[in-house]
Amino acid sequence: MLITALKKQLNNRISSFVKLWHLIKKELRKKWNYACQIYVQAVRVACSILKSWRKRVKKGDANPNKLPQVKRLFVKVHPSLYRFSGSRLRITTRKGEHIWIDLKFGNYQKRFIEKWKNNNLKIGEIIVTPEKVIVPFKKEVKLIQPKQWLAIDVNETNVTGVSSDSGWFIIDTSEIKRIRHVYFEKKTKNTKRN
Repeated sequence: MLITALKKQLNNRISSFVKLWHLIKKELRKKWNYACQIYVQAVRVACSILKSWRKRVKKGDANPNKLPQVKRLFVKVHPSLYRFSGSRLRITTRKGEHIWIDLKFGNYQKRFIEKWKNNNLKIGEIIVTPEKVIVPFKKEVKLIQPKQWLAIDVNETNVTGVSSDSGWFIIDTSEIKRIRHVYFEKKTKNTKRN
């Protein structure tokens, strides 16, 4: 499904999700018989892959003649298609049809699950691969206005900082850099002798 979406996107020079979705939805439904959100997720992932590939081509990190590849099998599951039942995950594949996945997790994961059950965390789009199920937890954070602040920039020869109450400062670290360089040179010479 993802490869079909990528090819359609490249052949028609489309970068917009909406344009690609309107162009390909009938073809996907004809080829596969799945829940609509599965198609939507495949088209979203295809758009994301192509966008990333185009950025890498612009930077010179990807070959423009070698099209992006889907290297691993996975499915991104929209929240409307899954439900947890104890330690099992139910995913809707078609209307009235589901697959069940038995989840295995340790104490570390149990902490997140308990927080989710108590409505302290939310779950995003689950990713299912042949080897594992990735469940992203989200936590809403209340932003507060700080009373004071401090910004620090660590450079090679100094540490520069600025704070809300005392202005800016610079700590010269060039002597530390020189000492480290001298010891590095000594260590290199000793290594060459041995």
